[in-house]
Amino acid sequence: MRRSESVSILFVDDAPGQAQTWADGLELRGMQVKIAAGVAEARKEFGRRPFPYRLVVLDLWMPGAPDLQSDQNTQGFQTGALLLREFRGAFGRQEPVVILSNVLEKLDRTLLEGAENVELCDKGETRPGDLARIILRMLESGPSPAPVP
Repeated sequence: MRRSESVSILFVDDAPGQAQTWADGLELRGMQVKIAAGVAEARKEFGRRPFPYRLVVLDLWMPGAPDLQSDQNTQGFQTGALLLREFRGAFGRQEPVVILSNVLEKLDRTLLEGAENVELCDKGETRPGDLARIILRMLESGPSPAPVP
């Protein structure tokens, strides 16, 4: 991918104010960002044909998604990982995904077994410029050869 190409990103986060801060930083670097404020909006975007995004950024912790609540996801800590599985499975999407969260230590990594082209980033340690570089690297490298460990 040439750096001059437009990069369209879907940013899924239930905290639109925080998502907008990230989006502003990415847009300053020439990327186009659509914010989906939670699970319902994400699913609408996942179902679009053709899919207009080159990459998806998912927040991990998104409480308030009743159909994703389970013994495995009682407080919403796994919502982003469960959405990733849905994105890959039910929606059949293979675009790269970044899971960006300030609670990565709560991630049940078994939910990511076999998931390819996924990057985990800590919100507290990642700046918008860092995220932009990660996104460009993922898009330039194409599909990941190995699943997430």
